[in-house]
Amino acid sequence: MLIASLSVVSTDQHKADNIHNTDEDDYDRRPQRRRYEEPLSVRVRKQLLSVAESPLKRVEDEIMIIGKTVCDNYEDPELRNSFFDLVLQLVVEQPFKIPFVAAVLLFIMPRSGRANGGRLSC
Repeated sequence: MLIASLSVVSTDQHKADNIHNTDEDDYDRRPQRRRYEEPLSVRVRKQLLSVAESPLKRVEDEIMIIGKTVCDNYEDPELRNSFFDLVLQLVVEQPFKIPFVAAVLLFIMPRSGRANGGRLSC
């Protein structure tokens, strides 16, 4: 009888300890990492390098996102210069991506106004 009552008490105490431990486990004591947003030129570079490589993303959507990003931030000389350099590199080094690079440029051209002699100036 004494043994049975001790086991009930120890089981109840064990349940109480488990409840207490789960509360501590839910609290994350690690310091939060600072969010780092990569520069726009790096993001456009990654997007252009990976265009048409994922079967989960529609190529048309990727092209529109890249084109809109370049047009909206065309005043940024770092973005503009890195974009043009990357376009030339892609055409030379990855010729299978020429149609996709051309599509990005065709998407940008009407927004830049062809009155500039065909130059991009979003």
